[in-house]
Amino acid sequence: MPAALLLILALTAVPGSSTGPGTCVVPPTVGLRGTLLLMSGNKVEGKIVSLTRDVATVDRGSDDWIDVARDRLHGVVPADCLDRRAPFGALGAGSGQAVRAILLNGAALTGWVLGDEADGLVLEVAGQSRELPRSEVALVIPVVERPRPIELVERHLEAPSGRMIRAGLLHLALSGDSHLLGTLGILPWLSASAGTALPVLYARDMPVNWEAGVDIGMNFGGALHLKGGLRAWGSTSGASTGAASVTVTWSTASWDLSLHAGPKFRSLSMAVPFQQDVGAALAFTWRSTSGLDLIFENWTNYGFDQSFQALAVRVGWDQFAFDAGVAASSKGVFYPWFGVTMETSP
Repeated sequence: MPAALLLILALTAVPGSSTGPGTCVVPPTVGLRGTLLLMSGNKVEGKIVSLTRDVATVDRGSDDWIDVARDRLHGVVPADCLDRRAPFGALGAGSGQAVRAILLNGAALTGWVLGDEADGLVLEVAGQSRELPRSEVALVIPVVERPRPIELVERHLEAPSGRMIRAGLLHLALSGDSHLLGTLGILPWLSASAGTALPVLYARDMPVNWEAGVDIGMNFGGALHLKGGLRAWGSTSGASTGAASVTVTWSTASWDLSLHAGPKFRSLSMAVPFQQDVGAALAFTWRSTSGLDLIFENWTNYGFDQSFQALAVRVGWDQFAFDAGVAASSKGVFYPWFGVTMETSP
């Protein structure tokens, strides 16, 4: 038996404790990794490698094994309850440290510390103040909230949506292999954007090398979105021009359908001749429950003698979105479409 033998109370049912499914204090089992809570208030971290009726043997790492008497053991907090990243939306608007408090009865609360005294802890949880006596708190773990998953609501592929980007977010995108675009949410109803062709393409005779714009949006009844904007664009030759745009989107939980009239960024017109800078677009995005989005766009210039279609899938991963598909023009030119967008806060 290892020299270190801690005597701690066994997992006898303590009044008010909870060791059932879904709690953060569970009975000891072989192979379980986490924090052992002792009745004395001490804690042992490691993996349970052996379990008898009287003793739990814990590997604390580097062959440092310790025996814990089960009659002095309150329970174990599994490692997955010690996640230092809180789910998105779990934290309130408090000004203190964000923490995860695990109670002796197995409950886990995530919020902001409003008060930390010898006899208890005060947390803001879901906008409400909660007083937790120190005698009921097993562990307090500092946490960082997981970032909000990326949600590209303000555009389809090249076509904008009538929905607005959230205030305070910045989307940086490479779209269609040569179009760099940044979109910033300023207010819930106001956004600004700036775009360019890849700098390496500036030496070529690109119809458009840069663009800038501002958009104002409104929402009617939750499903109908209307956005109007002004755009300016030009080339390295010094030529520049501008146009207004308007976009209408009907949105549901699973799809967006948009009709847009306005300018199209033309860095791709080397591959797909598109003689007009201004046209109309019909765009559709369908969001599946598996995390894959399906996006279709059809652009037509105002002369109606040329068109551009694209079909792509979008995969969101954390703060990124990846697009892959195929595009074609009425001139019979086909080429792969891809894009990547990163979300950040300035």
